[in-house]
Amino acid sequence: MEDETEERPTKTMNLFSANSETDTSREKPMTIFAFFVFGFLIYATYSLIISGAQDILTGTFVPTSAVLVANVGPYFIITVVAPYFIQKIAYFPRILAIFFLMVTGLTMVVAAKRVGVRLLGISLSSFGFGLGELSFIAMTSFYHDTAVCAFSAGTGTGISMAPLYYTAMTTWACISPSVTISIMAVSLVFLLIFYALMERKHAQEGQGAAKGITHKDIQYSPIDEEDQDTEPSDDLLTWKEKCSAIKRVWLIIASIISAWIAEYLIIQSVITTIAFPSAPFPPRDHYQYYIFVFLFGELFGRSYLIVLSYILPNLARKLTVRRIWFLSAAEISLLVFFLLAAWYRFLTGVTIVLILSFIGGIIIGIMYVNMLSVYSEIEDPRAREFVLGYASAATGAGAITAGLLGLLIEPWLRSHCLTVAVNGSFCFTRLQGGRVCK
Repeated sequence: MEDETEERPTKTMNLFSANSETDTSREKPMTIFAFFVFGFLIYATYSLIISGAQDILTGTFVPTSAVLVANVGPYFIITVVAPYFIQKIAYFPRILAIFFLMVTGLTMVVAAKRVGVRLLGISLSSFGFGLGELSFIAMTSFYHDTAVCAFSAGTGTGISMAPLYYTAMTTWACISPSVTISIMAVSLVFLLIFYALMERKHAQEGQGAAKGITHKDIQYSPIDEEDQDTEPSDDLLTWKEKCSAIKRVWLIIASIISAWIAEYLIIQSVITTIAFPSAPFPPRDHYQYYIFVFLFGELFGRSYLIVLSYILPNLARKLTVRRIWFLSAAEISLLVFFLLAAWYRFLTGVTIVLILSFIGGIIIGIMYVNMLSVYSEIEDPRAREFVLGYASAATGAGAITAGLLGLLIEPWLRSHCLTVAVNGSFCFTRLQGGRVCK
């Protein structure tokens, strides 16, 4: 009996030693930077399409949310369905698929003359975006917690820098939207470059076979019947285990969906009908500045944890927000305010819209990074990888719902504005003719 009790702790320590080392050691700087680049590129592409929505639809009265539906619909589908089988597909084929889908999609947006074909290209890019977010978030489960923070910081940077890039190119430098989007398509090659440069811990299971090591070269030791009964036969979760993992985070998922509905209604359906004659820029440029300020706020929200994890790691854990529902309520309050402002037209200047847009972005950014942080605390590595991959479905559900609602809300607000406004050209932030700048 004494021998058995001494053996048990030894087996347990050997079983989890690899995981413990992974959790406590620091990753190589190149690996951390690679996760930052992954997050930056896929979110910059996604954000660039959102920023260029009005130019993609220029000369038409198609609701702005049509771009959102095309940009989020395929993303939502793949993030809901793929977690149930994506673990069977190696990461390298996924990276190739992400690259080709996004490049092909952006090429169609640039080259097509018809709005319908452009929206189809956006949908292809959306498939690549969904596959990318799902795969890269799941990949972080093989690395130190800093990896998920780096990816989150990359997404925030991509979200904020893409609108700045698009605004600078099309508004300040007077470069056409087609050239601006084409440059973004070329930059996606860095997905392949940094995947080749990073340390691929997620692929180390297959390295033994690649080096010619066979089962004859491995020394085996017998295991007792109890070990056979308790250890799983494979690393894949059962359907019951997957459903159980989702139930544990359902409140966070509900809060995320609600906040994302509010976010995308604000930036794609409500403030698109708010422009001011007193502003120092034309109605078309209002949208560019709204989007830039809102998404720049997300950069601050998504990046604060990774900054603190290096400077004050103990404080970073204390500042992790677990009451996600409180932040969701704040974002919904901003939506209500903007709806009232668009309907009653009581705002007299653009400044308050820009300030509140920035605050709304900060709230969304904080929610996103804390959602990933809370999910990463799940102890079972298999359940953690699954839930991290499924996290994308919550944001997608909120965005696609907002897109569908926006197809009705934006025309409704614009129509009302035309009946009460002195100058109807300030009821829509879209160019109806001519160049983006003169």
